[in-house]
Amino acid sequence: MNPKEMKSNEDLHEYICWLVQELKTRGQNELADQLAVASDFSFGSPSEFLYEAESVLKKVRDVAGTILSDSEKEDVDAAIRQIDLAFKRIGEETKSGCAVYAENSYPW
Repeated sequence: MNPKEMKSNEDLHEYICWLVQELKTRGQNELADQLAVASDFSFGSPSEFLYEAESVLKKVRDVAGTILSDSEKEDVDAAIRQIDLAFKRIGEETKSGCAVYAENSYPW
C-alpha cells in the first residue's frame, strides 16, 4: 500500500497492518504493538481511528532513525499528511452542514 494513494480508512488500515509487520521483523515490538492498537480503532469511530493512527505514526516517524529506510520514512510522512487532509475535509463538510458518512468511512 502506497500511503500517497490512500483514499479511505480501509487503505490506512491496510498500510498500518503492513507497517506493524515491518516493525516486528525489525525488532520494534513495542512500537508495532502501539500501532496495532491504533489499527483496532478502525472498527469503531472513524475520527478516533484517524486520531489514534496519526498519533502513533508521528511517534514512528520521530523514532524511525535507522529503523526505516528513507522511502519508508517518506511513506509515514505521506500517511500523516493524508490523515491531516481527511480531518480538514471532515471539518469543512461539517461546517457546511453536509457531513453524512457511511459507518467507518470518511472521505479522503
